[in-house]
Amino acid sequence: MNEYTFVRVIVMAEMLVGDILFFYPYRKRSHFAIRFSVSVIVSLGLALASSFINLAVEDYHIALMFESLICYILCIVVFVICFDLKFKVTLALCCSGYALEHIIYQLSTLFQNLPFGNRYAEFMTTYHHIVEVCFFIVFYAIFFFAFGRRIAKLDTEKYYNNMLNAFAIFIVIVCILLSIFSGGIETSVLDSVYAIIACFLALILQYSVVSVSKLHMENEYMRDRLKQDLEQYDSMKAAVDFINIKCHDIRKELNDISSCTPEHLSSLKSAIDLYDVTYSTGNDIVNTILANATMHLSEYSVKITFSGNAGLLDFMDDTDLKTLMLNCVTNAGDAAKEAPKDKRYISITLADKGEMLVLTEKNYYTGPVITAGKLPPSTKKKDGQRHGLGLKSIDIVARKYHGNMSVTGNGSEFILKIALMRN
Repeated sequence: MNEYTFVRVIVMAEMLVGDILFFYPYRKRSHFAIRFSVSVIVSLGLALASSFINLAVEDYHIALMFESLICYILCIVVFVICFDLKFKVTLALCCSGYALEHIIYQLSTLFQNLPFGNRYAEFMTTYHHIVEVCFFIVFYAIFFFAFGRRIAKLDTEKYYNNMLNAFAIFIVIVCILLSIFSGGIETSVLDSVYAIIACFLALILQYSVVSVSKLHMENEYMRDRLKQDLEQYDSMKAAVDFINIKCHDIRKELNDISSCTPEHLSSLKSAIDLYDVTYSTGNDIVNTILANATMHLSEYSVKITFSGNAGLLDFMDDTDLKTLMLNCVTNAGDAAKEAPKDKRYISITLADKGEMLVLTEKNYYTGPVITAGKLPPSTKKKDGQRHGLGLKSIDIVARKYHGNMSVTGNGSEFILKIALMRN
């Protein structure tokens, strides 16, 4: 094995490791360890074989272009075999790994070309492959600890589209061209700096599109959620009003019946009381939402209490108040239904703090400790894609009124606080 063929194997290995940094959060196929080990060994062998293109093709640049393209295709094959992802996602993630590999390669080249004297130059000429490998180890580790978790949280699989595929192809073309025309240890400083900037911008563009796609999708979900909330409130109010009227009429008729036994009358009145739920909080919207929640959660023995003067919320737009209270009570109800029977409660208080109003909701919580800025585990496992959108809706309303939302949980009680500034 001559030096050139050895270099192709190193480059292939560097590309595979770079790709892993982007792929590791995603679903792996069965027997992943075996698949990965075999496919990596085969890909390294094929990369070694591809180096002989240089002997068959006279033009060095054309040979290097084909070798780079072969390495990229081999990476795609490896990760198609090992990860359960759509092909377009695999394509784009391999492009990201390729760009990262090229950035670090150019940093290594730049470092080796620093003008530190003849001895430094001789050392770099002799050991430049070792220096390059050390560079990759250090910078891959830095990238993983600095950006690995952030990339994993993006969950990019849901947000890839044709525009991202176009960016992915663009990245590959940029990297291959830069490999051809700025490759080798003799590369000038300007060539290396240009290559680093070009690949870095390509990565930024790719993940900017991912972030924009994610925001767009969340906005669509939020619009749907708002529409559903408003429709839910309208039907809820009509149902609550109808039930209250009927229960009131039936109670009057029962008071005039003398033939029924006291026990029978008591049983009928208890059944009516279950549905004849009224709140006098000072705000009709809050009354309706709490009454509806009480009726729907009665079968789970969830007790709902409200303390404070909801009339203080009259300054809020009706749509905002409906969104805030519906999401607050719905989220709390989902959690309360899963609590032990003796701890199924929802406590809501509204405190007047001068210019600020503070709405506090508490319910029993059995999950892990929640720190500021984090969301509780979803109670709707089938709807994980929309997890947190209810709280985000609340946060948007709070910010609209120059306030904020905070969420905490100590493992036994979940506390949601919403601060609102009066107009």
